[in-house]
Amino acid sequence: MFRLRKGHLFLLVVLVILFCVMLFLCSSGTVGRLIFPRKYEAWVEQYAAENSLPEEVVYSIVYCESGFDPNAVSSVGARGLMQLMEPSFDWVKERLDGEEKVDYDDMFDPETNIKYGCRLFGLLLEEYETVPNALCAYHAGWGIARKWLQDKEISPDGENIENIPYKDTAHYVDKVMRTAEIYRKLYDL
Repeated sequence: MFRLRKGHLFLLVVLVILFCVMLFLCSSGTVGRLIFPRKYEAWVEQYAAENSLPEEVVYSIVYCESGFDPNAVSSVGARGLMQLMEPSFDWVKERLDGEEKVDYDDMFDPETNIKYGCRLFGLLLEEYETVPNALCAYHAGWGIARKWLQDKEISPDGENIENIPYKDTAHYVDKVMRTAEIYRKLYDL
């Protein structure tokens, strides 16, 4: 007959308890909500609504771009939660009324970054009509996405970018879309 030593029995009991706790946490969505948080919820709700954006897409962009780090800076100089580049910031600033006191250094402020990032993505969504197309423009650039829509090998119907030629952009769009679906399911968005 198999006998457990006292130390092994204790370890087995601890492992069973940990397994039960993990099973409970996973089934209740608690672990998912820890991994995919809704930080800055009031600002995301406000600026997503103002720009007719799905909240889960905004959370997903923030999650994928910065991991919710308001001080994030990319290798190319994009700043903040939604990783805005200075030319994009300047372009959006021109379109927002009464924002003359805001400058690019303010992209480290979470509310300001979410406000400008949502406005930028909202304008891209208006222009490109679908979230995947707008994500291509957000990541690769407005002009690049426009060229892709005119290329029959990339966009057979001229309306949807189906064959993204940049691997990093293809990966980005896929990651943001998958993450948005996780947020949608976790939070019933």
